[in-house]
Amino acid sequence: MLNKSVLAHIDTSAHSQAVCDYATWISSRLELPLQLFHNIAKTNTPVTDLSGAIGLDSQQHLMEELTELEEARAKILFQQGKLLLEAAKERALTKGASNLNTSQRHGGLSESLL
Repeated sequence: MLNKSVLAHIDTSAHSQAVCDYATWISSRLELPLQLFHNIAKTNTPVTDLSGAIGLDSQQHLMEELTELEEARAKILFQQGKLLLEAAKERALTKGASNLNTSQRHGGLSESLL
């Protein structure tokens, strides 16, 4: 048996507040739990082979810096998503939501929804 709930995808768009409001209204009318969801998509930044253009030591240093930047970016996106979900949760609660959950996933949207 499937667990039924109203799923609201929250992101940084200007429409997220309206999505939250409508999802809250629908969940209260249907008497279903409200699930606020935020997804962080994976980035597919291609790594260019620079071995012929720069020295081996320089390439290793550059790759380490790129890895550190990607880790910092992921932490910032995670924190941003957490803040978005908290704001949406507060908004939904003030609009009358009672049975409410939040979740955040990393990966493609279809993978995350499954």
